[in-house]
Amino acid sequence: MVKQRDVYLDVLRGVGIVLVVLAHILNDNWLGTVIYYFHMPFFFFISGMSMYYSYKEDLKFKDYLIKKTKSIIIPYIIFSIIFFIYWAVIERKIRNQYDIPLLSNFTNIFTGFIEGNWYVYDIVMWFLPCLFTTEIIFYGLMKFKKFKFVSSFILFVIGYILSINNIILPWGIETAFISILFFYFGYIYKQKKSNLLKNKFICIILFLLSIIDIIVLYKLNYTMGMLGHNYGNIALFLIGVLSGSYIILFVCEVMVKFLSAKLINIFSFLGKNTIIIMCCHEPIKRIVIKLVSIITNISEQILRSNIIYSLIITTVILFVILPIIFIINKYLPFVIGRKTGKNLKLKEEN
Repeated sequence: MVKQRDVYLDVLRGVGIVLVVLAHILNDNWLGTVIYYFHMPFFFFISGMSMYYSYKEDLKFKDYLIKKTKSIIIPYIIFSIIFFIYWAVIERKIRNQYDIPLLSNFTNIFTGFIEGNWYVYDIVMWFLPCLFTTEIIFYGLMKFKKFKFVSSFILFVIGYILSINNIILPWGIETAFISILFFYFGYIYKQKKSNLLKNKFICIILFLLSIIDIIVLYKLNYTMGMLGHNYGNIALFLIGVLSGSYIILFVCEVMVKFLSAKLINIFSFLGKNTIIIMCCHEPIKRIVIKLVSIITNISEQILRSNIIYSLIITTVILFVILPIIFIINKYLPFVIGRKTGKNLKLKEEN
């Protein structure tokens, strides 16, 4: 029996991935700084929401491990090798990055250390092994029915301590410890969503307070980046993630209720193909920015510091990725962990 997809969850993914692409374009701009407060933790939050559908009490660890290996690790390895080869053969010379060793970057595909120039060929790839580790750890925490929050928070504190002391572990374990708390929040939010959004007045107040929080953080010159283990003050970090995430949750709720079906379908489509966009956009971004700069005679710095230009480039990148999405979904679904076969209907899962 084919499951009915959660449109709201797909829209969240769609909006989230657009913000990720936009944030990776913007440079020296207030909007880019603000998006960085929450954009990657928000994806762990969304993944926690998704687990509400995928986790069952009788789900065996072996089956869960196989499922996550197919949907996360296989795409990670395939895309990493493809873009590593592209970087090593072509872009390493263009970007004059001969000082970055080839062998250590290649082996890090399999060891998954999140540090420095390990993912120079496609910087967003760190997210997938870290997500895999987070999902596996949370599976274990699900066995502690009454202590999931306490366990998640303890791991969060451990991850924070490891990160500020620059202790880097394979498969992004130290970052997964940080992410587990947001994964838990996502799971609980999905579980209790109907009750959490029952009082519209409180939702609006929380939305306004979240905007104020973000403004205050920006005025305090707070910056955050998970890739560099840059969390700063732990309280400000949590405020930035939770406030930014709630703003997107609120906006997407309004979108689903009031926008036209065509616009919703666009974001839903992006959400269904998030992993392809996540893996492909960074190398394509560099090519698009360079070409746009040459064609328009506008410097890359100006293109990346201007919000309008950056939005246009984001749109171009998404259009360039469309054929890749089509080819993979139609002919190579195993690349993203889906079943193959001409006469086999793909089972849609959140």
